[in-house]
Amino acid sequence: MADITTSQAIVGLYTGMYARSPDKEGDDFWLNAAQNQFGAGPTDNVKDLTFMRSIAADFATYPTFAVQYPADMTDDAFVTAIYNNITDRDPDADGLEYWTGRLEGGEARSVMIADFLYGTLTADYDSPAFANLTPEQKAEAQAAQDVANNKVNVGQYYVDTMGDASNYPEYTTEPFWNTDPASPTYVEDAAALQKYLDGLQVYQYAVQSIAAVTEDPATVGTAETLIDGWAGGGGGDVLNLDTLDGTIDMPADVAAVDGQKFTDSVDIASFSDISNFGETNSLEFGGVTADDVSVSVEGGVTTFEFDNGGGIISTIQLVGVDGFFTTVEEFNADPSYGDITFA
Repeated sequence: MADITTSQAIVGLYTGMYARSPDKEGDDFWLNAAQNQFGAGPTDNVKDLTFMRSIAADFATYPTFAVQYPADMTDDAFVTAIYNNITDRDPDADGLEYWTGRLEGGEARSVMIADFLYGTLTADYDSPAFANLTPEQKAEAQAAQDVANNKVNVGQYYVDTMGDASNYPEYTTEPFWNTDPASPTYVEDAAALQKYLDGLQVYQYAVQSIAAVTEDPATVGTAETLIDGWAGGGGGDVLNLDTLDGTIDMPADVAAVDGQKFTDSVDIASFSDISNFGETNSLEFGGVTADDVSVSVEGGVTTFEFDNGGGIISTIQLVGVDGFFTTVEEFNADPSYGDITFA
């Protein structure tokens, strides 16, 4: 059996239950709770399921759990959602039957999440316990574990790199903050909370940070590049859009930070949306000239579309950038935004 630390378990509950990376305040809160309740430090190995189940039960009291996993959601749908959050794949027939059977027997949904996450992260598929698996089954199980581990690693990288910038504005004084499940407006208020969170850029960062992470180690590097860009830290000063396409759901979404430069070699087709593009940002295209690029503006989005001459068509959208631009030269003449240049 492989070991996981307290920190990994907590990050795993964020990625597994809420499909996002943790915010620093939340991560610190649960790390402190683990220390105070179980004497478990961040780097201590999780010894058994008692810790996982207790923390997962507390996680499930967060109001948006009632929105993401409503009471009328079938057990099949719930198990499938958790499988996808943790392993990026649907359950097989045996797995679905096993977990829905436990839920139908009265087991809490938070226990299913804790047990499945713990089992996925700690399984040693080379041990005699899994000798009955066919090579194909073992490869599939290992791939599922790799997804789970990669998401945890990216989630940890996110909270470590973003630091306080990963935190959300204070909202517990808002009218929709309701932690009483017996309240007649609990679900309604939880939905309002989820809508509020969905509108926060930093919340979208937390979701996007792991959204395209798979068993492929390259997706970890791509996600870390995205995170570096959001944080404005190492590796974030220049972001090659080519590195995003093919590994991030299209279009690739990225938010500019002050002074960040974006490049596109147009060696592959790029489809990227860039928000927060301002006067300190720039975008450099390689392999084309200004005459190859068409510029259009619609609905507060400026779009650059071009063909590199070899049939590779790319589209870059600057979301929230509005003006009267029909050429690159007209765009560059606007002092509100950085320049488009060509290598």
